[in-house]
Amino acid sequence: MPKTQYLNVKYGIRHLVLPLGLLLCWNAHATHEPEPAGLEVSPGPGQLSLSELPFNAPASDVLVTDLDKDGRLDLAFTSHGGNFSQVFFQREPRRFESGPKSEAVGYHPGNLLEVRHEKGSSLLMSAEGAGRLYTLALAENGELSVAAEARVPFPRFTASFRWPEWGLGMAVAPFSPPSVMLLKEYDPIEVKAASRVNLPLKGTAFPLQSIAIADLDGDDIDEIILPFHQRGMLRVIRYPGPEGEIKVDSLWQTPSLGTVKHVAVADVNGDGRVDLLAPQESPKPGGIDKAFINLLLNKGNRELELIELEFPSKPRAEGGMPGIRGLDTAVDQDGKRYILAAGYDAYVLYQLASNVPLGSIPSRNLPFAAREAIFEVLLKDVDGDGWLDAVVARGRDEAAGLVIYGPLWDNFHEYAEGEMKTP
Repeated sequence: MPKTQYLNVKYGIRHLVLPLGLLLCWNAHATHEPEPAGLEVSPGPGQLSLSELPFNAPASDVLVTDLDKDGRLDLAFTSHGGNFSQVFFQREPRRFESGPKSEAVGYHPGNLLEVRHEKGSSLLMSAEGAGRLYTLALAENGELSVAAEARVPFPRFTASFRWPEWGLGMAVAPFSPPSVMLLKEYDPIEVKAASRVNLPLKGTAFPLQSIAIADLDGDDIDEIILPFHQRGMLRVIRYPGPEGEIKVDSLWQTPSLGTVKHVAVADVNGDGRVDLLAPQESPKPGGIDKAFINLLLNKGNRELELIELEFPSKPRAEGGMPGIRGLDTAVDQDGKRYILAAGYDAYVLYQLASNVPLGSIPSRNLPFAAREAIFEVLLKDVDGDGWLDAVVARGRDEAAGLVIYGPLWDNFHEYAEGEMKTP
């Protein structure tokens, strides 16, 4: 299996670890160290450590899971425009080995997801161009191949859900027409479903960009949440009961009507109810030159309370582009919840604590070197040290995969005060 060589870059007291051949834009003193045993990075304040992964196409999706079952998290990036996926095995903490490009995912692949079912677990790919939902096999060298396929019209995004008597349910959003398809008792091995329900989406001319799954009612039955991005509207599909009609209902519409393409799900305030975070990818046209994270607190009885978290970004007059491209949230080793959001020119990390009002929570910025598109950010403990790390799928032609290692709150603070900016 090919191994990635690395170049260690030192800048003052900050130690950045980047892969060889991807440092042309850096003005820093570099020393080549052949075949290091691992990415040796000293932890502690004042040192931001990151890994750029040689995924050499705009990364539209990233899956973080233990693919080879060795106890360490691995990464799999997908390029919608590049028409391939690529696996990066973590052989040692912060040391990755890249697998080959897997073009079996087909033309314009969507999201890669891992689903667990009564027969084990499976990797599924929304193969938009092929009009298939692929079940993929993973070779020892990291290559992905099609093990089985189900005919599904132009699937762009797929998510799994659980309803009574539905077994493994799958919600599939096609590229066209605007609709969502529900598969009942889906078997990823036999690629069969007991039944299919197709639900046209009224009031939109655009396909769904994502689907979120959340147990909003606290009854161990999932709700399927659909962001209508051009109107800042959230729709929901609820379990109708054994004989009820499955339908799409209204859930929320943002007052500012900013574009919302995806939703994160978490118990943000720790009251035992699942809340929603709906970031605005762009502000209302012609409106206020700001973007917000719409934090929808679940008050019970199907009531949601809006708290707007302002996303700091440069105004258009100063060459900025207000908006949020990706968002995730998780609780870190210090017991505090963090929200990581990526805009067009900076990552912003919010820190939530029980004694701080949600409307005034502190944040720290980590600026980009230049404006670029971010397609997805995830908060995961990738290296297994107990601290959350940031996994980023970037829209660049080289080194589109990025991992920023924790503790993120300390590292964002120290790094943001320095002269350098992240690539």
